[in-house]
Amino acid sequence: MEIFEGEVVLSVSPEEAFAIIGDPANASRIDPMIRSYEPEGGTMREGGLNHIRGRLSGLPYRVVSRTDVWDPPRRMVMAQVRPARPARMTLIQTFEPHPDGTLVRYRTEIEATVPGAGFVARAMRRSIARNFAEGACRLRDLVSKRSTLEPPSGEES
Repeated sequence: MEIFEGEVVLSVSPEEAFAIIGDPANASRIDPMIRSYEPEGGTMREGGLNHIRGRLSGLPYRVVSRTDVWDPPRRMVMAQVRPARPARMTLIQTFEPHPDGTLVRYRTEIEATVPGAGFVARAMRRSIARNFAEGACRLRDLVSKRSTLEPPSGEES
């Protein structure tokens, strides 16, 4: 199994961080690999299926994932269900209070599902690692833009 881990600190509460990251409309704004992210029924929920289209190392892909855990504002887990070969991915995200807002931890587990496919899992991990830094910058920018658009607590716009 190949594993990538990363973390980013966001200047918002865990509830806000979870809401931003968990909003399917933000998926392509945050993750440079994702072109579209469409949960069945239009909203994210535990047990729900998500249809994802994107590009990995320049190659187009289509994936269906299942939301195994949806626990606002603490944790979300999405597991790839299709295609099941040659490798399958699980993304685990946790949200923890931090002095500067929220610490978001990412863990991506990539399992080769057929003999000899370890090179595919390694290539996927490398692409995800390269992608992470840009995604973290995009996420911080999205949080920053949202913060400047919202009035301070207790004020109406």
